[in-house]
Amino acid sequence: MRRAMSPLRAGGRIRGAHMPLAALVLAAALAPDQAAAETASDGAHSLLEEIIVTGSRIRRDALTARDWVLHVDGDDRDRSGLSSLGDLLARLPVSGSPLSTRFNSSGVSGATDLNTIPASVVERVEVLRDGASAIYGSDAVAGVVNVITRKVRGVTARAHRGGFENGGETTDLELALGGAWGATSASAHIAHTDQARVRAADHEQTRWPKPGTGVLHGSTFTPQGRVVFADPNTGRFVNCALNDGVTGVPVYDPADPCGPGDDYHPWSNADRFNYATYNLVLTPSTRTGIFGRVEHETAAGTRLRLRAFFNRRESVNQAAPEPVWAGTLGETGSLMDDIVIDADNPYNPFGFDVGPGGFLTRRPLESGPRIFEQDVDTRYAAFTMEGVSRGFGRAWLWDASLVWSRNVAEQTKHGAHNARRMLLALGPPEGCAGVPGCVPLNLLGGRGTITDAMLDWIGFVQEDSSAQTLRSFVANVTGELASLPAGALDFAAGFERREQDGRFDPDRVVAAGDTAR
Repeated sequence: MRRAMSPLRAGGRIRGAHMPLAALVLAAALAPDQAAAETASDGAHSLLEEIIVTGSRIRRDALTARDWVLHVDGDDRDRSGLSSLGDLLARLPVSGSPLSTRFNSSGVSGATDLNTIPASVVERVEVLRDGASAIYGSDAVAGVVNVITRKVRGVTARAHRGGFENGGETTDLELALGGAWGATSASAHIAHTDQARVRAADHEQTRWPKPGTGVLHGSTFTPQGRVVFADPNTGRFVNCALNDGVTGVPVYDPADPCGPGDDYHPWSNADRFNYATYNLVLTPSTRTGIFGRVEHETAAGTRLRLRAFFNRRESVNQAAPEPVWAGTLGETGSLMDDIVIDADNPYNPFGFDVGPGGFLTRRPLESGPRIFEQDVDTRYAAFTMEGVSRGFGRAWLWDASLVWSRNVAEQTKHGAHNARRMLLALGPPEGCAGVPGCVPLNLLGGRGTITDAMLDWIGFVQEDSSAQTLRSFVANVTGELASLPAGALDFAAGFERREQDGRFDPDRVVAAGDTAR
């Protein structure tokens, strides 16, 4: 029985586990199985095979333990048509939302990637529905997952291709080979998955922020833009959206702002922006994994096991174009709060500074959607010894393992904006003119008014890199201390030493605090 367990925490927070091949977070405890023992009508006793339950260092019979274990195996995966271990486990009956290739966002920090484990390597997954905090730490309050790798004899190959009505074609190629030679066995797995995207805009239930409500729950950052300020010349409060079709420098009527005499109208929820059409229901990715294992049993019955794998993932997420804003009422605490559109900016129709005591927002579609690319390499190696020793007249089960793993990620974001350069491009024209490459920015015009030259000045490609290394040693021993009238008095003890270090190298614009988002 493998001890590759990971903790589960209610609420969806993810935390790495010290055990190998372990990664899964569930939002709440799993529902119990409805299995029950049946008694034969003639009163005869059935002979049942003993099953040892995972989730505790103390070995227990499954029928006497209070915890039920849910099994997911290769047949379940084949029936589902899914290629990803993460997608398969996300279908388990739990509360909460899955974090997998069906999850699209503009970035999640510290999330565990279940797809690092090649699906072809997995024989089965056992899910302990109850908590095991005493064994696996405080995060294991909602359950534990045990990922068990399979042994291969001979050569097996698998090819699978499928898709959806509107995209999402997925190709899986798997090759496994292995054999046994006396007390020694070895196996190797190679897997490659290529998954195409599915756009939210191609499905009625996902093309709006909330199905059936149109733009009601859309974003207040719109392609035409919105201005909120108190006119210093008239004292009138203005909350206006730019009319559709207006380009260039808008017309503003201080005597009747947002009226028929200018290019603005009063802001309402009908002006909200439908960002959902840019999202992806299924994110594209390419995954390649290589896994190997060697196992040997000595004459004394000690089992030695060496496992290693390498996984490379190239994936892409997409979101609506990055919104920008300016003005003190934004109250974001970022550099964008300090941006003022100078009264002399050639694209300012108001004749006074815009920003102090107000704000303006716009979603420049000219920048294109935000594209998040991830290139992630994961390496893992583990050496394990386990066996049975006798002492004090009893048998003691023991195991010890050394684990090393390293994860290196390169993350790239397209469609980002440099807030410090925006501050210069929206400020006094003479300040911008004195800086090579600076071009005054038209943030108050409608869609299509931000030129390529403006984008070259304010846009940038954000490049971040990170790496984490884990080294751990774990040793455990368990056995029966004594036999009591009520049952055996079992014992378990263990030792763990874990070293983990990492680095994060943000883009220089991010490090300087000059990003617009």
